[in-house]
Amino acid sequence: MANGQELAKENVDKFNDWLKSMTDDDFRVMEHRGSLKRKLVAKGCGFAVSVLRQNPKVRALFVDLEDDLRKRSILPPLKEKESPNKDESQELDQDEAKRGTQAAHANRLEQDNIELKAKVAKLTAEKEKLEQELEKTGRKLNRLDAFNTALAEVGRLPR
Repeated sequence: MANGQELAKENVDKFNDWLKSMTDDDFRVMEHRGSLKRKLVAKGCGFAVSVLRQNPKVRALFVDLEDDLRKRSILPPLKEKESPNKDESQELDQDEAKRGTQAAHANRLEQDNIELKAKVAKLTAEKEKLEQELEKTGRKLNRLDAFNTALAEVGRLPR
């Protein structure tokens, strides 16, 4: 069994391998409220979400990743938190809320679309395999039918 340091190193390697496999579009799909969904990141890396918080090297790599994505405009910039002592009333911008809802809906639809494309590809491959098996079975049936006909003509039918 690996000790804590070895496990931490493995998690850093998993994170780096996952990072190499990702594209900008993949990161856009994973965006939620201005940052990456940690649950999806952890699932993609193959470790628990707690690793993103507790492993200092992974946490630093993740923060650097989000900063880099913000610089490249893949993630929106961080908003500065307003002080709660402001006397001005804070009204909810309805258009911004609607855009956020539409963006979240679009992300869900895009994720569903990716999953459905994968299922279609899998089913298409299975269909082709079954068609090949059906064709083999049909050829075998034709040969057996011809053999049965020949035996019937000779007068030697099997019991």
